Amino acid sequence: MGRTKEQVRDSLMGTLDAGIQVYLSNFRSFFDKNLKGVEGFLEGKKGIVGLAIDIIPIIANLGNSTLREEAEGIHTTLEDLAQEKGFLPFDSDLLTPEEHNRMGSTVWREYQSQPNTPIVLHPKWTPESQHLAGERPGSEQVSRARIVLGHSALNPDGTVVNYDRPSTWDAYMFLSPERKVEVKKLEKYLIQKLDDITIKAYTHRTDILTDFKDAYRGFIEGRIPYNAVKEKEKALKEIPHAGSVEAIDFGEEITTSHKVSSRMGYRDHWLTPQEIAMSGRWFKEKYRANPYAPLALQDGTATLEEVNAFREADLVLRVPGSRFFGEMYKGTEFLLTLEPVTANGTTQRGPVLLETMHDPLNRKPTETTFGIVLTKIL
Repeated sequence: MGRTKEQVRDSLMGTLDAGIQVYLSNFRSFFDKNLKGVEGFLEGKKGIVGLAIDIIPIIANLGNSTLREEAEGIHTTLEDLAQEKGFLPFDSDLLTPEEHNRMGSTVWREYQSQPNTPIVLHPKWTPESQHLAGERPGSEQVSRARIVLGHSALNPDGTVVNYDRPSTWDAYMFLSPERKVEVKKLEKYLIQKLDDITIKAYTHRTDILTDFKDAYRGFIEGRIPYNAVKEKEKALKEIPHAGSVEAIDFGEEITTSHKVSSRMGYRDHWLTPQEIAMSGRWFKEKYRANPYAPLALQDGTATLEEVNAFREADLVLRVPGSRFFGEMYKGTEFLLTLEPVTANGTTQRGPVLLETMHDPLNRKPTETTFGIVLTKIL
């Protein structure tokens, strides 16, 4: 015994819901991971560039312009506080070529001529070449920036001799005790505010997906046409995404559900007895007398305008290939037109075969009408 319409619907909804839950879980995990990275910046485990690597993808994924502006303001304030603590807006260039070599990273050959001098102090280094504005920092600034990042201080001549990193360091050591308390308090507030912003973004995205899920259920049940649910999906695709957050795409699910919904008779309400029979399904005997009138009009449950609007937006009638062309076309599906219903409540002609068998949006009618087959079916 086959599954009921309700069981099929619930299965399709379950597949969609599972996809939504995976997406939301990944979305929340992405925010949590990057927020953790921002907290690492406050502890001196990374510099201003490291902060940008973590916070910019957060901003890019917020979606809402107001939330993005708030987060951008937080980013700017955190950078200002970082520079007050002694950080400089470049991390890797604070290291010497020797330190880069020890880490396995490569540097420009010119810098290798001074292996124990931080790259930022090399004569060939310029702020412009690093896409940075401002003057070249002095050795004292560079030494402070290295210290707050957990690297060894510079010698008076601007070189590094001791390459042993301290096991602990204080990113706030150059602030007065009073200012240190103030900055830590402000940073904690900003991180909490950034977390609140991500929660709002997560909630907003959840609401959008819930709205889509409701529309998708109506789509399966034949209450919402193809074009309407595709518009909902379009809104999902317009949600910004960056980094490891993938774009939302339920196009395949929509196509599958339209096929299954049609096959299970969920959309028969909007079809004529002729179209239902051509699709390989039965209709009640009471409808036989009006083979070209949609069931909704015969039942009086929808107006002519509503019927035509739905049929136009649902795009196509799906017909099994084997219905007309034998076993050779078993498993193949033909797409036919849903013809307009005239003022007298009947279709103006029989369904017309479309050139495409795959994309309902690419509707190009052929000259083949299937209306003549009606006498064999009814």
